[in-house]
Amino acid sequence: MGSSRGFVICVCVLQLGVAIKGWMNTDMNVGMPLHTVASAAQSTINAAQMELQMIDLKLHIDQSLEYLASKFEIMLERVLLETSAFCERELKHDIFTLISALLTKPKDGMECEDLRDDIKDILHGQQQVVDQLANVSNSREIKVARLEHQLRAAAHGSEEYEHNPDGRENGSFFVRSVSANNRLYGDGWLVFQQRYDGTVDFYRNWTEYRDGFGDLGGEFWLGLEKLHRLLSTGPHYELLVELEDFQGVTAFEHYNDFLIGDESENYALKHLGRGTGTAGDSLVLHKGMNFSTYDHTANDCPSYYHGAWWFLQCYDAHLNGRYLIGKHSYRGGIIWHTFRGSFESLQATRMMLILAAVTVCSVLAAPQKRLGGPLPLGTAESQAVILAQEQNHDPSGAYNYRYETSNGIAAQQTSYDGANAAGEYSYTGPDGVLYRVAYNADTYGFQPQGAHLPVEPPVPDHVLKSLEEIRANPPRDQEFNLAALDAQIARLRATLG
Repeated sequence: MGSSRGFVICVCVLQLGVAIKGWMNTDMNVGMPLHTVASAAQSTINAAQMELQMIDLKLHIDQSLEYLASKFEIMLERVLLETSAFCERELKHDIFTLISALLTKPKDGMECEDLRDDIKDILHGQQQVVDQLANVSNSREIKVARLEHQLRAAAHGSEEYEHNPDGRENGSFFVRSVSANNRLYGDGWLVFQQRYDGTVDFYRNWTEYRDGFGDLGGEFWLGLEKLHRLLSTGPHYELLVELEDFQGVTAFEHYNDFLIGDESENYALKHLGRGTGTAGDSLVLHKGMNFSTYDHTANDCPSYYHGAWWFLQCYDAHLNGRYLIGKHSYRGGIIWHTFRGSFESLQATRMMLILAAVTVCSVLAAPQKRLGGPLPLGTAESQAVILAQEQNHDPSGAYNYRYETSNGIAAQQTSYDGANAAGEYSYTGPDGVLYRVAYNADTYGFQPQGAHLPVEPPVPDHVLKSLEEIRANPPRDQEFNLAALDAQIARLRATLG
């Protein structure tokens, strides 16, 4: 745990450093913006600006969804009551008719068989009504989930581009790069599995899971072969799993190592590092297992649980299962046991990978091709070299980290217990001025000191205006929080001076 905290603190440090450089409108990319905290800091600033611009949109939509949801639930309850009463009356009438027929008509075998068929038809019709009402309720949940996902994606931003990780002839394919929901993990993550509304069926055969299916802009599985090619291009990769239930509660689990085999090895889950996060480690039991589909398996798990996974008689985690809504009386759905158990299906999942941060210092010296495309040839950044580098870790959690590059970037950080740290980050600007930030950090916060810290961007006028318009004509809903809106307006006004 101590070394993990130290790593997170180190992440915060380098995030701040890149934010300074971004404020100077320069480029600090030394070679390859892998899982560096520098890219994470720029992502933090960009996301903050986007969120300020979307305050009015989110507030409108959130309040409208709550208002419409409450009205919809009242209407749905009324429809259910009326339909139930109607079905009950009809059923009683039909049963009375059938009993009368049984009592008054001859009891030959043919007529009894007809009556049994009539009863089956009535029961089947009732079940169809119940299923249709359930589908109406579920469709509302799915539409809300889809809208929330789209808002979140717009706020955090993403990039799609063509990528050929191993330079194979005609081997390019499109990937989607995103920012992690937890900003400490930064951006540049490549998504290989995403679900949030059930529009794509994940009960597929081996060929489809090998080659991939779905749409990068929606629900999709990138493909086992593409995933294997990506994982085979670096020393080792990290895995980040993001989860969300139907109450909007989110969780994540981060693994510092992740590798699968090739097709001849059934894309087995060969390496899986230590899991840390808020979801709990439900994947560790699947380490070493082969990937299985209903037509490529040694057991019945894919068919029984309607999906495909690294099954182990059968699973503790299964993110490719049938898309179900919330809790159920049976085991199944999209499951991460240590987060919501095996009887509650999740609303949204995202699995993504990135080149491990611990390899950054060893690869910065050489010109590299970044995920989004190559650096301009001949630039100082593409030819930068490591002048000094040191990393020392102690089993107690203590560590010392230092590096310096030929283009003027330097950083050092020291911790004696893995929980508290102090350090310094510096960058030589194009004007020749050395910009330096010193800091202290612990599990409760990060306190930087320096003359060139980034400041919060000004609030756009239209955002404040939109909030004031809502305040002047608030929704007629008891759940609407007018005090929270007033507090938000007051805060934004304060930033304007």
